[in-house]
Amino acid sequence: MFDPWPLAAPGAAWTARKQLGYAADVLRHAACAGCSLGSVGLRDPVRPGLHLCRRRLDDLGRLVAEPMPAGTLATADLLDRPALRALGRLSEPLLRRRGGRFEPLGWDDALHMLASRLTDAPSWSLSVGAEELGNEDAWMLAQAVRQLGASSLRWRGDALGPWRAALQRATGLAANPSNLTDLPRAERVVLWGDVLRSHPDLARWLPRRGDVLTVGCSLPGQRRLRGEPLALAERGMAAAWRHRPESLVVGDEPTAVPEPALAEPALHLVDAALAPERFVALALLQGAMGRVGSGLVALGGQPGANDMGLATTGDDRAALRPSATVQVGDAGPSSPDAAFRAHLGWFADPAMLLEPAGEVLVLPLRWRIEEEGGSTTTSADRLVRFSPQVLGHDVADARSLTQVLGAVLRSAGFEAPATSADARRAIALDVPHHGPILDLLRPG
Repeated sequence: MFDPWPLAAPGAAWTARKQLGYAADVLRHAACAGCSLGSVGLRDPVRPGLHLCRRRLDDLGRLVAEPMPAGTLATADLLDRPALRALGRLSEPLLRRRGGRFEPLGWDDALHMLASRLTDAPSWSLSVGAEELGNEDAWMLAQAVRQLGASSLRWRGDALGPWRAALQRATGLAANPSNLTDLPRAERVVLWGDVLRSHPDLARWLPRRGDVLTVGCSLPGQRRLRGEPLALAERGMAAAWRHRPESLVVGDEPTAVPEPALAEPALHLVDAALAPERFVALALLQGAMGRVGSGLVALGGQPGANDMGLATTGDDRAALRPSATVQVGDAGPSSPDAAFRAHLGWFADPAMLLEPAGEVLVLPLRWRIEEEGGSTTTSADRLVRFSPQVLGHDVADARSLTQVLGAVLRSAGFEAPATSADARRAIALDVPHHGPILDLLRPG
Protein backbone atom coordinates (compact mmCIF):
# COMPACT_ATOMS: atom_id res chain seq x y z
CA MET A 1 0.00 0.00 0.00
CA PHE A 2 1.29 3.49 -0.89
CA ASP A 3 2.67 5.25 2.18
CA PRO A 4 2.69 9.07 1.78
CA TRP A 5 4.51 10.13 4.92
CA PRO A 6 8.11 10.00 3.59
CA LEU A 7 7.09 12.56 0.95
CA ALA A 8 5.76 14.86 3.70
CA ALA A 9 8.94 14.66 5.79
CA PRO A 10 10.96 17.26 3.82
CA GLY A 11 8.10 19.79 4.07
CA ALA A 12 7.77 19.17 7.80
CA ALA A 13 11.52 19.59 8.25
CA TRP A 14 11.40 22.91 6.40
CA THR A 15 8.50 24.15 8.55
CA ALA A 16 10.37 23.21 11.73
CA ARG A 17 13.81 24.22 10.43
CA LYS A 18 14.46 26.70 13.27
CA GLN A 19 13.56 24.10 15.90
CA LEU A 20 14.67 20.80 14.37
CA GLY A 21 16.05 19.40 17.63
CA TYR A 22 12.87 20.25 19.51
CA ALA A 23 10.68 18.88 16.72
CA ALA A 24 12.63 15.60 16.79
CA ASP A 25 12.16 15.38 20.57
CA VAL A 26 8.40 15.90 20.14
CA LEU A 27 8.23 13.03 17.64
CA ARG A 28 10.43 10.74 19.75
CA HIS A 29 8.93 11.30 23.19
CA ALA A 30 5.45 12.89 23.10
CA ALA A 31 2.23 10.90 23.08
CA CYS A 32 0.38 11.91 19.92
CA ALA A 33 -3.26 12.98 20.17
CA GLY A 34 -3.66 14.46 16.69
CA CYS A 35 -6.24 11.74 16.01
CA SER A 36 -7.84 9.23 18.34
CA LEU A 37 -5.49 6.38 17.35
CA GLY A 38 -2.70 7.55 19.62
CA SER A 39 0.95 6.56 19.86
CA VAL A 40 3.83 7.01 22.26
CA GLY A 41 6.83 8.48 20.55
CA LEU A 42 7.40 6.65 17.29
CA ARG A 43 5.67 3.40 18.32
CA ASP A 44 2.17 2.15 18.92
CA PRO A 45 0.90 -1.09 20.52
CA VAL A 46 -0.94 -2.36 17.41
CA ARG A 47 1.39 -2.26 14.44
CA PRO A 48 5.14 -3.00 14.40
CA GLY A 49 7.53 -0.43 13.01
CA LEU A 50 7.35 3.34 12.99
CA HIS A 51 4.13 5.20 13.70
CA LEU A 52 4.52 8.50 11.90
CA CYS A 53 1.78 9.85 9.68
CA ARG A 54 1.52 12.94 7.51
CA ARG A 55 -0.93 14.59 9.89
CA ARG A 56 1.58 14.37 12.72
CA LEU A 57 4.32 15.85 10.58
CA ASP A 58 2.05 18.65 9.39
CA ASP A 59 1.21 19.35 13.04
CA LEU A 60 4.79 20.28 13.86
CA GLY A 61 4.28 23.77 12.43
CA ARG A 62 1.98 24.91 15.23
CA LEU A 63 4.06 23.21 17.93
CA VAL A 64 7.26 25.02 16.97
CA ALA A 65 5.65 28.41 16.20
CA GLU A 66 7.59 31.37 17.56
CA PRO A 67 6.08 33.72 20.18
CA MET A 68 4.15 36.71 18.89
CA PRO A 69 6.15 39.95 19.32
CA ALA A 70 4.86 42.21 22.10
CA GLY A 71 2.29 44.74 20.93
CA THR A 72 1.28 42.82 17.80
CA LEU A 73 -2.40 42.45 18.71
CA ALA A 74 -2.67 46.13 19.61
CA THR A 75 -2.49 46.98 15.91
CA ALA A 76 -3.95 43.80 14.37
CA ASP A 77 -7.00 44.08 12.14
CA LEU A 78 -9.81 41.53 11.72
CA LEU A 79 -7.64 39.08 9.80
CA ASP A 80 -8.60 35.54 8.81
CA ARG A 81 -7.40 32.57 10.84
CA PRO A 82 -4.33 31.66 8.73
CA ALA A 83 -3.10 35.27 8.82
CA LEU A 84 -3.59 35.48 12.58
CA ARG A 85 -1.77 32.19 13.13
CA ALA A 86 1.11 33.48 11.04
CA LEU A 87 1.60 36.20 13.67
CA GLY A 88 2.91 33.56 16.07
CA ARG A 89 1.93 32.19 19.49
CA LEU A 90 0.20 34.34 22.09
CA SER A 91 2.90 35.18 24.61
CA GLU A 92 1.53 37.54 27.32
CA PRO A 93 -1.79 38.34 29.06
CA LEU A 94 -3.62 41.19 27.33
CA LEU A 95 -6.62 43.35 28.25
CA ARG A 96 -8.75 45.49 25.98
CA ARG A 97 -11.56 47.79 27.06
CA ARG A 98 -14.27 49.22 24.83
CA GLY A 99 -12.86 51.88 22.53
CA GLY A 100 -9.26 50.98 23.39
CA ARG A 101 -6.50 48.63 22.27
CA PHE A 102 -4.94 45.53 23.76
CA GLU A 103 -2.51 46.34 26.57
CA PRO A 104 -0.26 43.99 28.61
CA LEU A 105 -1.52 42.81 32.00
CA GLY A 106 0.28 40.94 34.76
CA TRP A 107 -0.76 37.35 35.43
CA ASP A 108 -1.86 38.02 39.03
CA ASP A 109 -4.17 40.82 37.93
CA ALA A 110 -5.43 38.81 34.96
CA LEU A 111 -6.31 35.73 37.04
CA HIS A 112 -7.96 37.84 39.76
CA MET A 113 -10.02 39.62 37.09
CA LEU A 114 -11.12 36.35 35.49
CA ALA A 115 -12.15 34.85 38.83
CA SER A 116 -14.03 37.93 40.01
CA ARG A 117 -15.87 38.47 36.70
CA LEU A 118 -17.08 34.87 36.62
CA THR A 119 -18.18 34.74 40.26
CA ASP A 120 -20.00 38.09 39.95
CA ALA A 121 -21.64 37.37 36.59
CA PRO A 122 -25.39 36.54 36.63
CA SER A 123 -24.62 33.95 33.95
CA TRP A 124 -21.54 32.86 32.03
CA SER A 125 -20.89 30.35 29.27
CA LEU A 126 -17.87 28.25 28.32
CA SER A 127 -16.95 27.34 24.73
CA VAL A 128 -14.09 24.92 24.05
CA GLY A 129 -12.41 24.43 20.68
CA ALA A 130 -11.36 21.11 19.19
CA GLU A 131 -7.67 21.51 20.05
CA GLU A 132 -5.93 18.66 21.84
CA LEU A 133 -6.57 18.71 25.57
CA GLY A 134 -4.78 16.67 28.17
CA ASN A 135 -7.01 14.66 30.50
CA GLU A 136 -5.93 16.97 33.30
CA ASP A 137 -7.07 20.04 31.35
CA ALA A 138 -10.43 18.46 30.54
CA TRP A 139 -11.02 17.54 34.17
CA MET A 140 -10.11 21.07 35.31
CA LEU A 141 -12.54 22.57 32.78
CA ALA A 142 -15.30 20.31 34.08
CA GLN A 143 -14.50 21.43 37.63
CA ALA A 144 -14.64 25.09 36.61
CA VAL A 145 -18.07 24.56 35.03
CA ARG A 146 -19.34 22.85 38.17
CA GLN A 147 -17.74 25.04 40.85
CA LEU A 148 -18.29 28.41 39.17
CA GLY A 149 -21.79 27.58 37.92
CA ALA A 150 -21.53 27.97 34.13
CA SER A 151 -24.93 28.28 32.46
CA SER A 152 -23.78 26.28 29.43
CA LEU A 153 -20.82 24.45 27.95
CA ARG A 154 -20.24 24.07 24.22
CA TRP A 155 -17.42 21.74 23.21
CA ARG A 156 -16.54 21.37 19.55
CA GLY A 157 -14.79 18.05 20.24
CA ASP A 158 -17.83 16.35 21.80
CA ALA A 159 -18.40 13.92 18.91
CA LEU A 160 -18.31 10.90 21.22
CA GLY A 161 -21.06 12.09 23.56
CA PRO A 162 -23.95 10.51 21.56
CA TRP A 163 -21.95 7.28 21.23
CA ARG A 164 -21.43 7.00 24.96
CA ALA A 165 -25.18 7.43 25.53
CA ALA A 166 -26.16 4.92 22.81
CA LEU A 167 -23.67 2.31 23.97
CA GLN A 168 -24.74 2.66 27.58
CA ARG A 169 -28.40 2.25 26.66
CA ALA A 170 -27.73 -0.82 24.50
CA THR A 171 -24.89 -2.58 26.34
CA GLY A 172 -24.34 -0.92 29.71
CA LEU A 173 -20.89 0.20 28.53
CA ALA A 174 -20.00 3.88 28.33
CA ALA A 175 -17.02 3.46 26.01
CA ASN A 176 -15.99 1.60 22.86
CA PRO A 177 -16.54 -2.15 23.50
CA SER A 178 -13.63 -3.04 21.19
CA ASN A 179 -10.24 -1.53 20.46
CA LEU A 180 -7.65 -1.32 17.74
CA THR A 181 -5.64 -4.27 19.03
CA ASP A 182 -8.35 -6.38 17.34
CA LEU A 183 -7.19 -5.19 13.91
CA PRO A 184 -4.43 -7.76 13.29
CA ARG A 185 -6.88 -10.57 14.14
CA ALA A 186 -9.88 -9.23 12.25
CA GLU A 187 -11.14 -11.33 9.35
CA ARG A 188 -13.39 -8.51 8.17
CA VAL A 189 -13.11 -4.74 8.76
CA VAL A 190 -15.73 -2.18 7.74
CA LEU A 191 -14.82 1.52 7.56
CA TRP A 192 -17.89 3.73 7.97
CA GLY A 193 -17.86 7.40 7.02
CA ASP A 194 -14.89 9.69 6.49
CA VAL A 195 -12.58 7.99 8.99
CA LEU A 196 -9.59 8.10 6.64
CA ARG A 197 -9.70 11.91 6.52
CA SER A 198 -9.58 12.30 10.29
CA HIS A 199 -7.27 9.28 10.77
CA PRO A 200 -4.93 9.22 7.76
CA ASP A 201 -2.61 6.63 9.30
CA LEU A 202 -5.45 4.13 9.67
CA ALA A 203 -4.84 2.64 6.22
CA ARG A 204 -1.45 1.39 7.39
CA TRP A 205 -3.02 -0.28 10.44
CA LEU A 206 -5.43 -2.47 8.47
CA PRO A 207 -4.66 -6.21 8.38
CA ARG A 208 -2.69 -7.44 5.37
CA ARG A 209 -4.99 -10.41 5.11
CA GLY A 210 -8.69 -9.97 5.49
CA ASP A 211 -11.73 -8.48 3.84
CA VAL A 212 -11.91 -4.68 4.08
CA LEU A 213 -15.14 -2.91 3.14
CA THR A 214 -15.56 0.87 2.94
CA VAL A 215 -18.82 2.83 3.19
CA GLY A 216 -18.69 6.57 2.62
CA CYS A 217 -14.95 6.57 1.93
CA SER A 218 -12.64 4.86 -0.54
CA LEU A 219 -9.39 2.98 -0.14
CA PRO A 220 -7.36 1.76 -3.14
CA GLY A 221 -7.54 -1.99 -3.56
CA GLN A 222 -10.47 -2.43 -1.15
CA ARG A 223 -14.15 -3.09 -1.84
CA ARG A 224 -16.48 -0.11 -1.55
CA LEU A 225 -20.20 -0.51 -0.85
CA ARG A 226 -22.25 2.09 -2.68
CA GLY A 227 -24.78 3.99 -0.65
CA GLU A 228 -25.28 6.26 2.33
CA PRO A 229 -23.83 4.84 5.60
CA LEU A 230 -27.01 4.95 7.69
CA ALA A 231 -29.10 3.32 4.95
CA LEU A 232 -26.50 0.58 4.41
CA ALA A 233 -26.34 -0.02 8.16
CA GLU A 234 -30.10 -0.67 8.12
CA ARG A 235 -29.70 -3.11 5.23
CA GLY A 236 -26.89 -4.79 7.14
CA MET A 237 -29.17 -5.14 10.16
CA ALA A 238 -31.70 -7.01 8.03
CA ALA A 239 -29.00 -9.31 6.64
CA ALA A 240 -27.56 -9.93 10.09
CA TRP A 241 -31.05 -10.78 11.39
CA ARG A 242 -31.34 -13.56 8.85
CA HIS A 243 -27.93 -14.93 9.84
CA ARG A 244 -28.25 -14.34 13.58
CA PRO A 245 -27.18 -17.00 16.10
CA GLU A 246 -30.11 -19.06 17.36
CA SER A 247 -29.35 -18.00 20.93
CA LEU A 248 -29.64 -14.28 20.12
CA VAL A 249 -32.86 -12.73 21.44
CA VAL A 250 -33.84 -9.32 20.08
CA GLY A 251 -36.93 -7.19 19.53
CA ASP A 252 -38.72 -6.44 16.27
CA GLU A 253 -37.35 -7.83 13.01
CA PRO A 254 -35.63 -5.20 10.78
CA THR A 255 -37.51 -4.59 7.54
CA ALA A 256 -34.82 -3.04 5.35
CA VAL A 257 -33.55 -4.76 2.19
CA PRO A 258 -30.68 -7.10 3.22
CA GLU A 259 -27.04 -6.34 2.41
CA PRO A 260 -25.33 -9.77 2.32
CA ALA A 261 -21.83 -8.30 2.58
CA LEU A 262 -22.71 -7.04 6.08
CA ALA A 263 -24.26 -10.23 7.41
CA GLU A 264 -21.19 -11.70 9.11
CA PRO A 265 -19.40 -10.37 12.23
CA ALA A 266 -16.84 -7.65 11.53
CA LEU A 267 -14.74 -5.04 13.26
CA HIS A 268 -16.62 -1.80 12.56
CA LEU A 269 -14.54 1.42 12.60
CA VAL A 270 -17.08 4.26 12.50
CA ASP A 271 -16.72 8.00 12.14
CA ALA A 272 -18.10 9.37 15.43
CA ALA A 273 -19.87 12.13 13.48
CA LEU A 274 -22.42 9.52 12.34
CA ALA A 275 -25.50 8.80 14.47
CA PRO A 276 -24.67 5.71 16.55
CA GLU A 277 -27.88 3.71 17.02
CA ARG A 278 -27.89 1.72 13.77
CA PHE A 279 -24.22 0.77 14.04
CA VAL A 280 -24.62 -0.40 17.63
CA ALA A 281 -27.67 -2.45 16.57
CA LEU A 282 -25.79 -3.92 13.58
CA ALA A 283 -22.86 -5.06 15.73
CA LEU A 284 -25.26 -6.60 18.26
CA LEU A 285 -27.28 -8.41 15.59
CA GLN A 286 -24.09 -9.78 14.06
CA GLY A 287 -23.00 -11.12 17.44
CA ALA A 288 -19.81 -9.10 16.95
CA MET A 289 -19.64 -7.64 20.46
CA GLY A 290 -17.24 -9.39 22.80
CA ARG A 291 -15.56 -11.46 20.08
CA VAL A 292 -11.84 -11.30 19.30
CA GLY A 293 -11.24 -9.54 16.00
CA SER A 294 -14.70 -7.99 15.76
CA GLY A 295 -16.86 -5.38 17.45
CA LEU A 296 -17.24 -1.61 17.28
CA VAL A 297 -14.86 1.35 17.59
CA ALA A 298 -16.08 4.94 17.18
CA LEU A 299 -13.25 7.15 15.93
CA GLY A 300 -13.23 10.89 16.54
CA GLY A 301 -13.32 13.35 19.39
CA GLN A 302 -11.27 12.98 22.55
CA PRO A 303 -12.22 9.96 24.70
CA GLY A 304 -10.31 11.25 27.72
CA ALA A 305 -12.16 14.55 27.72
CA ASN A 306 -15.45 12.65 27.82
CA ASP A 307 -14.16 10.45 30.63
CA MET A 308 -13.22 13.53 32.64
CA GLY A 309 -16.75 14.93 32.45
CA LEU A 310 -16.26 17.49 29.68
CA ALA A 311 -19.43 17.21 27.60
CA THR A 312 -21.77 19.76 26.03
CA THR A 313 -24.37 20.80 28.60
CA GLY A 314 -26.79 23.57 29.43
CA ASP A 315 -29.56 25.50 27.72
CA ASP A 316 -28.72 26.86 24.25
CA ARG A 317 -30.96 29.86 24.96
CA ALA A 318 -28.91 30.71 28.06
CA ALA A 319 -25.74 30.52 25.97
CA LEU A 320 -27.06 33.29 23.71
CA ARG A 321 -27.47 35.80 26.56
CA PRO A 322 -24.57 35.41 28.97
CA SER A 323 -23.10 38.42 30.73
CA ALA A 324 -19.66 36.78 30.55
CA THR A 325 -18.10 34.26 28.18
CA VAL A 326 -14.95 32.14 28.31
CA GLN A 327 -13.47 30.58 25.17
CA VAL A 328 -10.67 28.02 25.21
CA GLY A 329 -8.91 27.70 21.87
CA ASP A 330 -10.55 28.50 18.56
CA ALA A 331 -14.12 27.80 19.66
CA GLY A 332 -15.89 29.68 16.87
CA PRO A 333 -18.02 32.84 17.07
CA SER A 334 -18.10 34.74 20.34
CA SER A 335 -20.96 36.61 22.05
CA PRO A 336 -20.20 40.25 21.14
CA ASP A 337 -22.79 41.65 23.57
CA ALA A 338 -21.25 40.01 26.66
CA ALA A 339 -19.92 42.58 29.12
CA PHE A 340 -16.83 40.42 29.73
CA ARG A 341 -15.11 38.04 27.34
CA ALA A 342 -12.09 35.89 28.17
CA HIS A 343 -10.11 34.06 25.50
CA LEU A 344 -7.62 31.39 26.60
CA GLY A 345 -5.61 30.06 23.71
CA TRP A 346 -2.45 29.44 21.77
CA PHE A 347 -3.02 31.64 18.71
CA ALA A 348 -5.09 34.72 18.00
CA ASP A 349 -8.42 34.11 16.29
CA PRO A 350 -11.04 36.47 14.80
CA ALA A 351 -13.34 36.23 17.85
CA MET A 352 -10.66 37.83 20.03
CA LEU A 353 -10.54 40.94 17.85
CA LEU A 354 -14.24 41.77 17.92
CA GLU A 355 -14.94 45.20 19.44
CA PRO A 356 -15.76 44.54 23.14
CA ALA A 357 -19.01 45.61 24.75
CA GLY A 358 -17.01 45.97 27.95
CA GLU A 359 -13.73 44.07 28.45
CA VAL A 360 -11.80 41.39 26.57
CA LEU A 361 -9.12 39.40 28.38
CA VAL A 362 -6.64 37.23 26.40
CA LEU A 363 -4.51 34.64 28.22
CA PRO A 364 -1.71 32.67 26.47
CA LEU A 365 -1.63 28.90 27.01
CA ARG A 366 1.04 26.25 26.77
CA TRP A 367 0.46 23.12 24.70
CA ARG A 368 -0.03 19.94 26.69
CA ILE A 369 3.46 18.75 25.65
CA GLU A 370 4.85 21.89 27.34
CA GLU A 371 3.07 21.08 30.62
CA GLU A 372 5.43 20.93 33.58
CA GLY A 373 5.01 17.48 35.10
CA GLY A 374 3.68 16.00 31.86
CA SER A 375 0.11 15.21 30.81
CA THR A 376 -2.06 12.24 29.89
CA THR A 377 -4.38 11.53 26.97
CA THR A 378 -6.74 8.65 26.20
CA SER A 379 -6.76 7.06 22.74
CA ALA A 380 -9.59 5.27 20.95
CA ASP A 381 -8.24 1.91 22.14
CA ARG A 382 -8.90 3.03 25.74
CA LEU A 383 -5.24 3.33 26.71
CA VAL A 384 -4.20 6.27 28.89
CA ARG A 385 -0.83 7.49 27.63
CA PHE A 386 1.61 9.70 29.50
CA SER A 387 3.36 12.48 27.59
CA PRO A 388 6.34 14.12 29.31
CA GLN A 389 7.14 17.79 29.15
CA VAL A 390 9.28 18.35 26.05
CA LEU A 391 11.89 20.98 26.90
CA GLY A 392 13.52 23.40 24.52
CA HIS A 393 10.76 25.69 23.26
CA ASP A 394 9.69 28.06 26.01
CA VAL A 395 6.93 30.43 24.90
CA ALA A 396 7.54 33.56 26.94
CA ASP A 397 4.85 34.07 29.57
CA ALA A 398 2.38 31.34 28.58
CA ARG A 399 0.92 29.03 31.25
CA SER A 400 -0.78 25.66 31.12
CA LEU A 401 -4.57 25.46 31.17
CA THR A 402 -4.38 23.43 34.38
CA GLN A 403 -2.34 26.17 36.06
CA VAL A 404 -4.71 28.91 34.92
CA LEU A 405 -7.91 27.15 35.96
CA GLY A 406 -6.42 26.05 39.27
CA ALA A 407 -5.43 29.62 40.11
CA VAL A 408 -8.88 30.93 39.12
CA LEU A 409 -10.68 28.36 41.28
CA ARG A 410 -8.45 29.08 44.28
CA SER A 411 -8.95 32.81 43.81
CA ALA A 412 -12.71 32.18 43.87
CA GLY A 413 -12.39 30.32 47.19
CA PHE A 414 -12.29 26.69 46.05
CA GLU A 415 -9.62 24.05 46.56
CA ALA A 416 -7.95 23.21 43.28
CA PRO A 417 -4.77 21.50 41.98
CA ALA A 418 -1.80 23.70 41.14
CA THR A 419 0.05 21.33 38.77
CA SER A 420 -0.74 18.49 36.38
CA ALA A 421 0.61 15.97 38.91
CA ASP A 422 -1.76 17.41 41.53
CA ALA A 423 -4.61 17.18 39.00
CA ARG A 424 -3.87 13.47 38.39
CA ARG A 425 -4.05 12.86 42.14
CA ALA A 426 -7.41 14.66 42.27
CA ILE A 427 -8.69 12.68 39.27
CA ALA A 428 -7.68 9.40 40.93
CA LEU A 429 -9.80 10.34 43.97
CA ASP A 430 -12.72 11.57 41.87
CA VAL A 431 -12.67 8.73 39.29
CA PRO A 432 -11.33 5.59 41.04
CA HIS A 433 -10.94 3.67 37.75
CA HIS A 434 -8.25 6.17 36.83
CA GLY A 435 -6.25 5.45 39.99
CA PRO A 436 -3.30 3.91 38.07
CA ILE A 437 -2.55 7.26 36.39
CA LEU A 438 -0.84 8.25 39.65
CA ASP A 439 2.03 5.99 38.59
CA LEU A 440 2.40 7.64 35.16
CA LEU A 441 5.58 9.64 35.54
CA ARG A 442 7.46 8.85 32.33
CA PRO A 443 6.78 7.45 28.83
CA GLY A 444 5.87 3.79 28.55
